Amino acid sequence: MYVHVVLFRWQDTAAPEDIDHVMAELLDLKGKVPGLVESTGGANESTRSQGYSHGAVMKFQDRAALEAYATHPAHQRVLQLLAAVMAQVVVLDYLI
Repeated sequence: MYVHVVLFRWQDTAAPEDIDHVMAELLDLKGKVPGLVESTGGANESTRSQGYSHGAVMKFQDRAALEAYATHPAHQRVLQLLAAVMAQVVVLDYLI
C-alpha cells in the first residue's frame, strides 16, 4: 500500500468557502479513482504548520494505482480547482 500526503498553503485571496469546496472535492475522489482505498483530510491544528493550513492523506492499493491517480480525469479536475486557490503544496509518498 502507498500513502500519499499533501499539505496546502493557500493564496491570501482564497475565500474560506472555496478552500472548503476544493478540500471536499479532493476527499470525494475515493470511489472515483480506482485503487484509492482511503481518503482523509482537514484543517491543520498544529502550531508548527509553517503556513500549511490544510492537508490530506490518501492510501492507494499499490504503486500502480498511485501513479494512475496522477493522470486520472477526476484528479485532474480537482487540480484545476486547486490551482485557483493554492499558493504552495508539499507532497510525500511512501510505501507501507
